[in-house]
Amino acid sequence: MPSRIDSNISGFLLVDKPHGITSFDVVASCRRLFETKKVGHSGTLDPFATGLLIIAFGEALKLLEFLPSQPKVYTGDGVFGATSDTLDREGIITPQCDDATVREKVSRELVEKTMYQNLLGKISQTPPKYSAIKIDGVSAHYRARRGEEIIMKPRATEVYSFDIPSFDPPNFTFACSVSSGTYVRSLIDTLGSLLGVGAFVGSLRRESIGPFSVADAHTAEELSQPGADVTAFLLPLEAGVSELTRVDISPDEHRRLSNGLEIALSSDIDLTQDIYAAFCDSFCVGILEVIDGSALKFRKLFHRT
Repeated sequence: MPSRIDSNISGFLLVDKPHGITSFDVVASCRRLFETKKVGHSGTLDPFATGLLIIAFGEALKLLEFLPSQPKVYTGDGVFGATSDTLDREGIITPQCDDATVREKVSRELVEKTMYQNLLGKISQTPPKYSAIKIDGVSAHYRARRGEEIIMKPRATEVYSFDIPSFDPPNFTFACSVSSGTYVRSLIDTLGSLLGVGAFVGSLRRESIGPFSVADAHTAEELSQPGADVTAFLLPLEAGVSELTRVDISPDEHRRLSNGLEIALSSDIDLTQDIYAAFCDSFCVGILEVIDGSALKFRKLFHRT
């Protein structure tokens, strides 16, 4: 690792989070590793889950609010015939029926039909009490482990796709694409309930968030290697706006926008989006929003060095 790291670094780091640690643990590790306090992450992963965690540094923190709206892809395995108080294998497992009954009652066709009719598309989902959702500033899972009574409020989510690559009752594997805020553990638990046999998640891995893939992520071992130039692992700010429509502005327009003023809306801009990525001299300099249908103004301004 270099002897000194620029404290003004900006960009994204893709981390392959291992099992058993929290997303906050990863952020704390990156804060020490990159010697900077300007660190955050997009999309919490529970300690039980593994896979993609997007870490943002410096000016990239301003883009985190836009990343959760992008689809997330998860893979994992599940087990029919039992339930779990945490909805995964690390909780208290309560058998609902034996393997022979599962094989008699549950078929791949029935699972797919049940998913299609009840759990695909826009749904209302109650998050698990063993989750990182804050209740009066305290994570729900901390309250649950203290034995507190918790009422989790339903939320609107969306399941774009759900596939079953392998099916060998009581065991099965799954791959799904979901909106931000969807809890896959709750999805599997509800599926088991609808089938009348119960189900829980055996393992869960986040494969991607929008254009970011775990295939491009770095492991803890890679990041902690002696002599590694960890700054070389960073993706630029531009990586965080690849899904937004690009608007090129001139240096004069950049100066005007940077002073809090507006610029005229070009007639060739597609107004189907709410925000746009502003580029000047090939660099992303901010996020633009439309004002009164006739002008553009910075919603986020990046200070680039």
